[in-house]
Amino acid sequence: GDSSVSCVRGDDLEVWYFPSKLPELNAVEGCWDQLQEWFKYRLVPDPSSLKDYILRGVNAISEPNIWPYLIGKDST
Repeated sequence: GDSSVSCVRGDDLEVWYFPSKLPELNAVEGCWDQLQEWFKYRLVPDPSSLKDYILRGVNAISEPNIWPYLIGKDST
């Protein structure tokens, strides 16, 4: 069994198991994809500028919407 589920007791909790290697349901993967896309055509002039570029890239990404994948509907 799942040890994390065995620690939770009560009727108000429903546990969902998601398939592994499904990036559509992994919000972190969605963020990494956006950050990679943001960096794609940018040249970081020197290593000392990298932190500033990373912060700008992180501020440019939006929270991925995984809800349509959970309820089985198109996200458009």
